Amino acid sequence: MLKRNILILLSFLLLISCNNGVNYVPQNDGKSHLIDFDLFSIILPKDFKYKKVDGIDSFVGEIKNGKSKFIFDYGWYSPSPPMNKESFIEDSRKSMDFETMQKFLNQIDLEKYQNEKGEINPGEITKKIKNLTLHKMSDNLIFDKGPESKCEFYYSLEFEGMEYYVSFCIPEENKSKFEFYELKTDTIGKYKRTIALWTDKKNPNISSVNFEPINKETDTNELSIGIKSNMEFDKDELKSIFESVTLK
Repeated sequence: MLKRNILILLSFLLLISCNNGVNYVPQNDGKSHLIDFDLFSIILPKDFKYKKVDGIDSFVGEIKNGKSKFIFDYGWYSPSPPMNKESFIEDSRKSMDFETMQKFLNQIDLEKYQNEKGEINPGEITKKIKNLTLHKMSDNLIFDKGPESKCEFYYSLEFEGMEYYVSFCIPEENKSKFEFYELKTDTIGKYKRTIALWTDKKNPNISSVNFEPINKETDTNELSIGIKSNMEFDKDELKSIFESVTLK
């Protein structure tokens, strides 16, 4: 199945290079057209045109009109959709992020994990972590120093027969995105669709739509379309544009 998907993507990239890869289909309103990339399509005002962008292992391109620009990425490693706080916390249950992992490493003796050059392979350490569990911070658990005591969550884990506690603070960058992203998630055919609308008018619009395969064992390609400069669309118009995206 993976080999088949590779052949399909390579064949499509060859098609793109030969004929610019798009068809523009006028819509009944006379103001917009459907831009058909064969693998997917999107409806935009008629002055938007496709421009090829070189991608390493995916189909990447721009759709722009001189005032606004959308960027898309179709392939195995397309950008992941934004998260709200609930989905971020759920994802964080799987593993510790870099900063939190550093807090844990500071609690253990690293000397025996050093090689001859004094280097440490964190992967060798994480393999020995057991029963990693994320908890809401409790008044019964006190972190004595600095901002750690103000973290909203903490991990408990077992490592080499001992139990450890590591505070986990949600990064400030993520907190701001939780505040200003309006997310809608649903299922379209074989894909999970996430429409993320950016509501902070003081900063550049980073709204997007993402399609992720529900069964990643049989379907490996994902699609991400995001707006990178916006001089004309409001939130409802962007929502309508993203809802027009269809995968084939």
